[in-house]
Amino acid sequence: MPSNYFFVFLLSLFFLNCNTQEEIKVVVPDTIISESEMALILADIHLAEAKTKFLKRQQGTQIKEADDLSFKENVFKNHHIEKKQFEESLNFYSQHPQLFELVYEKTITTLEEGKIKADTIKTQ
Repeated sequence: MPSNYFFVFLLSLFFLNCNTQEEIKVVVPDTIISESEMALILADIHLAEAKTKFLKRQQGTQIKEADDLSFKENVFKNHHIEKKQFEESLNFYSQHPQLFELVYEKTITTLEEGKIKADTIKTQ
């Protein structure tokens, strides 16, 4: 009898695995920033945060939180979005991990391409 439980357990794991690997189609509302644009925005935000940390270390002083926020506000301005729209989009993608993973893959690619460009310029 215990082997039957084991078989049922394995069978249920198999079906769960099949269901989780199916691509789930999620309709992205019009109010949400597209995957590609979100990836560019996230890349710019990561660069702005890195710049803030660099300046803090270089100047040996604390950059005010307001300055840090102004870097992010500039990113929103450059992408013609409001902070609220970004936050709503970030929340949406956070609730849909498969989509968020795609967004971050694009973000990483964007950052890597920027590094390659910077390295190329540096060596010229």
